[in-house]
Amino acid sequence: MRSRRSPGSTRFADTFASRPGLPRISRLPDRRAWSTTAVVAAMVGGIVIGATEGTVSALRFRALYLQAVAYLYLATATGNRDYYEEAYKRADLSADERSRAPGRTVALDHFLAAFEPQDKVLLQTTRMLTGRPSNVDRLDEGWIATGTLYNLACFYARRFDKKGEPDDRVLALNRLSRYLSRHMGQAREFAKSYAHDDPSFTVLANDTEFQALVSPAPAAATTPSGLVLQATLDWASNGA
Repeated sequence: MRSRRSPGSTRFADTFASRPGLPRISRLPDRRAWSTTAVVAAMVGGIVIGATEGTVSALRFRALYLQAVAYLYLATATGNRDYYEEAYKRADLSADERSRAPGRTVALDHFLAAFEPQDKVLLQTTRMLTGRPSNVDRLDEGWIATGTLYNLACFYARRFDKKGEPDDRVLALNRLSRYLSRHMGQAREFAKSYAHDDPSFTVLANDTEFQALVSPAPAAATTPSGLVLQATLDWASNGA
């Protein structure tokens, strides 16, 4: 998706460049910051996936998820839709391996119970973006875990961008609002900053309701790498 923010928008990149404790880097435009981070995340995920080939573990599922998300970001940052296909391949592989995973260990079963719903939404997102049939109805009912709510918001926002159905805009904003409502204090501000800069919500960048949800942005946002890793590690490990 093309960014609808002005070419001079560098709030996110400024934070990335000046984050304390990180190596100093030159300031990057938002699109390049996300692209650079996504490339690194895809490489790290690829290393782990290769090292865990033939195994069934939480680490491998997280790596497949990380790489799929990274390819989604790359597609948005570069405009190269081939990356959507790469994202789908990773998400589909994760689903295939998950189907054979239950019952191996109690710990893995607990991990999958927390991780599976948001991973399934990611798969449906990649299916939708690559023109395949997709449906999240069964994943969007009853009590929904925190990470899954965020992925649902991303799904609806991307589908709204693709098809322009007003209902998808409403659903995206509703799920994002519910996601943010589960965070307090600084965690809520970080969550706002993440959503504000997430390429999934590019179509809503100038939407007043979206801006009301994610503003005011915190003075110090999380780094792009931290945001991507949070999606794969924190949500899944916390069962949220």
